[in-house]
Amino acid sequence: MAAIHGAGAIIYLSPGTGVAVPVAEQTDYSIELDADIQDTTSLGSSWGSGVRGQNKWTGTLSGNFDTTSDTLWRAGTSETPQRLYVYPQRTVPGSYYYGLCYVKLDNALSGSVSSKATAGVSFTGNGELGRV
Repeated sequence: MAAIHGAGAIIYLSPGTGVAVPVAEQTDYSIELDADIQDTTSLGSSWGSGVRGQNKWTGTLSGNFDTTSDTLWRAGTSETPQRLYVYPQRTVPGSYYYGLCYVKLDNALSGSVSSKATAGVSFTGNGELGRV
């Protein structure tokens, strides 16, 4: 396994238009995979048991507030799911994660007298998360 540095990533999002564009000024990203686990433990059992249900995925993007782009704003205010593409290494275009997701503006704009302005979103998958 080869280790990679997170700074080499590039992220694309369709900001309510259907056309995926690079998301500028991001400094952090994550994708989390999860599944519903239903408890099937019966009375008197010493150990818990369960069955796996539906898979699901979520994630976040955050970074510098970009005064020249409204990509995050348009994606976060869209009523339709957005296309998301995350390339962990921008120099390896054949390896990426993709899927449709709903985008939530968790931090449309944040700043203070002692920090830079930031923005960030979270997203919830709408269907399968693919990996190429």
